[in-house]
Amino acid sequence: MTRILLPTDFSDTAQKAAHFAMDVYGTDDVRYTLVNSFTLQTYPDTLLPDLTLLPARDSRSGLRQAERRLRKRADRVYVAKVSTYVALPEALNDIAASKGGDLIVMGAQGKSSTLLIGRNSSTVIKRARLPVITVPAHWEPGPIKHILLPMDGEPFEAETLRPRSIWCIAAGPRCWWPMCARMR
Repeated sequence: MTRILLPTDFSDTAQKAAHFAMDVYGTDDVRYTLVNSFTLQTYPDTLLPDLTLLPARDSRSGLRQAERRLRKRADRVYVAKVSTYVALPEALNDIAASKGGDLIVMGAQGKSSTLLIGRNSSTVIKRARLPVITVPAHWEPGPIKHILLPMDGEPFEAETLRPRSIWCIAAGPRCWWPMCARMR
């Protein structure tokens, strides 16, 4: 059973990443978990209404809508939903530790002046314990032509490459390994 975590901010890019995962991994023997991390807003003024419940409600509502969109794409898909106020990388690590996880697939939207991908994607890549696949906002369904496997030179587990090496062998795309790393 493959367990894939799908962080979502309910954007079109996040939806495309979920569709990418479903196209590549299918629905047989795969469990998808939609994850939304929201910020708790606190207002210390007693004259203001309690607004702390709104982000959690909006998160749960967005997850239900995202699940419906996935089910339209594939009827028989296992989709779990997690709504949390924990920071996204830590939430993904916690879910992987408690419920199991093999891979994170997320959209990569936005650009800062120093990053090729958005800040959330960059943070998850740096801090998540699972392999992360980022799907560009402009991705459209079709065969995978190129795969870039950046490495930082640090030792890594050979199992980390399993999801990617399957593509290189089966799909036949060109793979680039910009830096050699030592395997443990």
